[in-house]
Amino acid sequence: MKHLFAAVKTALIMTVMALAGLQSCAPKVDTQGLPLRVVYVAGEASDRTIAADEDGMFNFKIPVGYIPKGGVIEFDAAVNTTASCSKYYVVECKSGNTWYKGDMFMCSGRPTGAGAHPSTILQTFRLPEPVKGELELRFRPTGKEKADTAATDSAVPEMIMPKSHLAEYVQYLGNAVPKDTLNVLCVGNSFTYYWGCPAMLKEIAWNEGHYLRVKSTLKGGQTFGDHLALPVSRNVVNAGRYDYAFFQDQSQSPARYASDTTQFDYVNTNFLKLTDRLLSRSRNCHVILESTWSFEKDDFGGFGSHAAFDSLMTIGTSMMVRNASKIFGANDFEVSPIGRAFSIVRNENPGIDLYSADSKHQSDYGSYLKACVNYLMIFRKPFQSQPADGATSSIDCGIPHDQAAYLRQVAERVVLGAR
Repeated sequence: MKHLFAAVKTALIMTVMALAGLQSCAPKVDTQGLPLRVVYVAGEASDRTIAADEDGMFNFKIPVGYIPKGGVIEFDAAVNTTASCSKYYVVECKSGNTWYKGDMFMCSGRPTGAGAHPSTILQTFRLPEPVKGELELRFRPTGKEKADTAATDSAVPEMIMPKSHLAEYVQYLGNAVPKDTLNVLCVGNSFTYYWGCPAMLKEIAWNEGHYLRVKSTLKGGQTFGDHLALPVSRNVVNAGRYDYAFFQDQSQSPARYASDTTQFDYVNTNFLKLTDRLLSRSRNCHVILESTWSFEKDDFGGFGSHAAFDSLMTIGTSMMVRNASKIFGANDFEVSPIGRAFSIVRNENPGIDLYSADSKHQSDYGSYLKACVNYLMIFRKPFQSQPADGATSSIDCGIPHDQAAYLRQVAERVVLGAR
């Protein structure tokens, strides 16, 4: 019997040692090359243009070390498309020898000029197999229909990554399993797409334990009335099943509505029309109207001062939300107080520049502050996550930690009333 116990003990020890050896031999996570973040700022010589391969695919290859099975990849991009592009593409990620499908997106077929409407991709993949050496992603055409019916078959499809958008962002999010999933819609213009605010919102939420499946339709200078007529916007809104929607109007429109509700009644009318279209496909959606920031450019948008601009913006968005609540009483409507957060930072900490060089659009700090405010509008709880040493993804979204922590604290003050 003693010999039997000794043999069993020896076998157990050898098994444990073998398992330990296997574990020690397992490749370590190596995310060299990530995160990849590309923003082409206004004033640069040109946007990046990529051509389709002979099969009509648009390919993205990023050198990496080793990403394990179950690891989560975030792939975000903004692309304008030429007329010969397919009308629809699906986002795919290669894991092992298999391409895995993500979401589909629609193309405008207008690469430049007034008709150009960038397609925004905000895609998350959990890898079924490990990735070694190179991460491969692609856009695959889903049919023969062209983005523009006037396109010639001989033209090579091209995609142009536009200025000021988050042109390309690839990030390793770790392997955590989020506690919940919500579908979120973002409708807006450059006050949303500068520095990739929706991508920041996703990353903040992920690091707080939530997965946001975000769809965006963003085009510079657009009003709600413009979005009602845009095919790409209609396609995104009509996708439906949204839990939350962030609506961001042209930067002065709500303030103008507050200044003269008769002359600018169309501002409110178009908000109601867009809301009606949304709720016809997303019956239980929580609608959040953004009250954006005042800015110095063009004599504070024509309102003369930060104080006057901010006051009118607050009044206008509040009136618009009240009007919507009267008509669509079964839904929740709120105002996201982004402008108030900007005002606090301007007065308390002017060393943090929330504005780009044009004194109007948001900087990366301003985009991060907006994302923090909007996150709290959804979850209504103080931030909990702290950045981990060596992590490629964190709640700071690439903003220096001390400034990011301060901006989160300001967001908590304006949304939660925290001190």
